[in-house]
Amino acid sequence: MRRRTLIATVGAVVGTGLGAAAYTSATVTRSATIGVSADDAALVQLTPSADFSQITKDGGGQLSINFSSLNGGSEFVFGDTVNPNTTYAFSITPSEANDVTFSYSLGNGSDPAASNPNVHFEVFSWDNETSTATSQMTASEESSGTFTPTAGTTYYVVLTIDTTNVDTSTSDLSGTLTITA
Repeated sequence: MRRRTLIATVGAVVGTGLGAAAYTSATVTRSATIGVSADDAALVQLTPSADFSQITKDGGGQLSINFSSLNGGSEFVFGDTVNPNTTYAFSITPSEANDVTFSYSLGNGSDPAASNPNVHFEVFSWDNETSTATSQMTASEESSGTFTPTAGTTYYVVLTIDTTNVDTSTSDLSGTLTITA
């Protein structure tokens, strides 16, 4: 009986050693399909409103915000905070329910009017049953904002550009909008 147990034990140990050392390298090939889409058809869809000619898609289908010359000492609002579902700067439709963060950094690196945000994004959800807009987050050159969306739900962005207290001879509000999802 001891001999059978010994033979079984040695066989198991040798079999395990041989099974683990059966090869020294392996190559596994898998196919991958990675499509690249325009912003309004991608995983994080960014769709410009038809209401504002300055907020469009560029030649590559990416969201483009381009204001060549706004009046100083003024405030411009692109969208409606009461009915953002009908009048908005652009919409965002995430395919996943991951947190979405908006941030805006000025290209010249300095805030020309640090007492108030000059470029301000506000994201709204819309409830069709109650016809109610709810602010989900705000972001500007002074602070980023984060919200957790419902996957596949469209959110509406209202853009406000405030040139009050901005020196028109030296200031430039151009920058980079970063949306992280």
